[in-house]
Amino acid sequence: MATNKETDEKAIDLVWNYEKQQGRTPERIHDKDAGYDIYSGGRKIEVKGAGHGEVFKGFVIEEKQHANFNDPDFWLYRVLKVSSDNPIILPIRPNEIKLSTPQVRYNATSFKDKAKPNKYT
Repeated sequence: MATNKETDEKAIDLVWNYEKQQGRTPERIHDKDAGYDIYSGGRKIEVKGAGHGEVFKGFVIEEKQHANFNDPDFWLYRVLKVSSDNPIILPIRPNEIKLSTPQVRYNATSFKDKAKPNKYT
């Protein structure tokens, strides 16, 4: 079974190839921390891959991605059955998604010193 990272990388590769087939010039930028993975023909594309065939199972939208929802150039591409011979690529506009429970993820950069319970370090 593929790891999440392997599934994500394969999904990004599939979308990159799809964008080329559509006549656009995709550029991988997921390492630039912009909240999306590919820039292609004016589209800012966040790729959400899955090894299964269910559209919204395990679909997490992080804070940076959610911040892009009002950008008219932002797209979510849901890629299902990533490792199969017949993957499915679904380009989705953010306004087509109903969020049931917003999730925000943070990176911890400091913590309260237990020896000084009323002060932060």
